[in-house]
Amino acid sequence: MLESRFTSTRAHDCRAFPFPGPPQRGPPKENDMTTRLHPTSRTLLGAIGAAAMVFAAKEAAAAPAAPGGAHPRIWLTAPAVSALKANAGNAGSSAAAVVAQCQDVIDNPGNYTSAVYQGQVWAFAASSCGMAYQLTTNPAFATAGATMLTALLNDYSTIGDGLGGDAVVQHDTGYAIRFFAPHAALAYDWLHDTLDPNTQALARERFKAWIDWYTASGYLNNVPGANYHAGYVFSKTLVSIAASGEDDGSAATYWSDVNDNLFANQIVGTGLAPGGVMNGGDWAEGWEYGPLSIVEYALAARAVEEQGGSLPAMHTWASDLTRRFIHGLTPRQDGMYVGGDFDSSQVNVTPSSLTLIATLAGPGSDQSAAWAKHIRAAIPPTNGSDECLVFNALAEARQVPDVDFESTQPPTAYLAAGTRNLYARSDWGPGATWAVFTSAPRLVPDHQHPDAANFVLSRGADALIADPSPYGTQSTLTGNGVAIDSNDVASDARPSQTSWSAADMPWARLASTGVVAARGDYALAFNYDGAPSDVGFAKRDYVYMPEGEVVLIDRVTTGD
Repeated sequence: MLESRFTSTRAHDCRAFPFPGPPQRGPPKENDMTTRLHPTSRTLLGAIGAAAMVFAAKEAAAAPAAPGGAHPRIWLTAPAVSALKANAGNAGSSAAAVVAQCQDVIDNPGNYTSAVYQGQVWAFAASSCGMAYQLTTNPAFATAGATMLTALLNDYSTIGDGLGGDAVVQHDTGYAIRFFAPHAALAYDWLHDTLDPNTQALARERFKAWIDWYTASGYLNNVPGANYHAGYVFSKTLVSIAASGEDDGSAATYWSDVNDNLFANQIVGTGLAPGGVMNGGDWAEGWEYGPLSIVEYALAARAVEEQGGSLPAMHTWASDLTRRFIHGLTPRQDGMYVGGDFDSSQVNVTPSSLTLIATLAGPGSDQSAAWAKHIRAAIPPTNGSDECLVFNALAEARQVPDVDFESTQPPTAYLAAGTRNLYARSDWGPGATWAVFTSAPRLVPDHQHPDAANFVLSRGADALIADPSPYGTQSTLTGNGVAIDSNDVASDARPSQTSWSAADMPWARLASTGVVAARGDYALAFNYDGAPSDVGFAKRDYVYMPEGEVVLIDRVTTGD
């Protein structure tokens, strides 16, 4: 039932749960971003509590010494290799699948002639063969891996086409770097001692050309929370570790930039700052783009820490990924709130277990990893989550118990601080009601929709109020946000909110009864190309009641 006003059928306790200390009194303050959903939960806004944010200023310490010494250097520590070898002996394991894929490269080379898309097939085969060699020392795997590496270094679409080289990562405004560079770096590192000197030298030449170009000209190379940025960070991190001490000094320079700039300044200092786009483990571009991106950030952080870096903020973020994932699931766990561009006619995106791999293989806490292990077993390996078998094998090697998140009596709501996506449900059963309310400013240049004060509502399998999330939409009218005929917005864009939006969610609350309330402030969602919004006041007060009702109050004062 949708109401245009509040109805009071009984008293609800809508107090905020404060940080440890004296209870808060009085009405919620505007811009109060530090309240808790539940005394034992994380902060209402994911990981943005004042105490948790101290690291943003403190994590900018100078980079540790550049990596050097023997290979392998990336991820394959002695404990990791021990766990991977044990798993490789178990039929059906991801580690066994890594070995089987490299054997398939040997047995069926025709399957790997084409890169399919931006080097993807060669990339995943190269890293699989590199890991397979490290687990078995089978020289045939090293030879197969070298073939895939050579394709990444020289070709683009078909093995032997010679259309790759220094400029291959520039395809699709740099999208291709996320496949060519990091997986070539993995193959270089894991097969290093089996590669001939000419191949090693060629790889280092390509690494320099690829990373230097993206550093200077790559798309969104300084925008945390963008999938292009994640691919760049992943690439630069792995290249810097694999080639450091073996080239002209470029890789050591990349290593310093990875630590002091990409992580300390951009990801932690901006993306995970209070209100930053990555806070709370959500993805503003939507969950068609989110899964691979967060794995890239998480595994890059793991690689940095294994070489002496310290990134505690990434531990918090990687832990929040699984908490948000679970809250973002529809009641029957067959859908996920998209929250951005979606190239499909489905109502919700199919959940991808890549998100859970980011917690398990990345620096997520043992508690969150235990939850991720449990829910991952229930989520089919769809939506590309099983394409890079190396990622799956690393996640499988994480030795944590299997713990059902629901058994911990978690709160029924979660607010991701960055995206301002508020998730709520009546309970954890398949017939529950489930709702999302969002009110965010413009956070990323691409794929985020202009839909502050948007909401959806489901009951069990039924999407009662849906957001079709059409790909590339630039209109509020495709969602359930509020449109206003602002005089400052160009006539061909009215009545939509704009890409210069400074909307926000000043506060949100969870009551002990399960009622959730929040405010979307979207007056500044009508800023337009430097012109301030002429909408003086625009707020949507939102109340979700677990019985299955949503109450909305919209109040607007326009320029007229």
